[in-house]
Amino acid sequence: MPRRLQNDPFQYNNDDIYTEVDRTEAAMNTGLQNQSGSLHVDAEEKRAGRSLQEMEKEAEWLKTFFAETNSS
Repeated sequence: MPRRLQNDPFQYNNDDIYTEVDRTEAAMNTGLQNQSGSLHVDAEEKRAGRSLQEMEKEAEWLKTFFAETNSS
């Protein structure tokens, strides 16, 4: 199975991708720093607080969806 696309910009040196990743991350950080206001997450204002007991009950329920991986 081919690992490269036609006209792959990294076809001659795969390590060039790290420079591109660094450049892209720097641009993202700059963009986030220039964003006005605070980051708003809609789910937080709608989320009701839960007790430790409620979270433990949910965790026990969620365990039923995962196969047991411990073998004796």
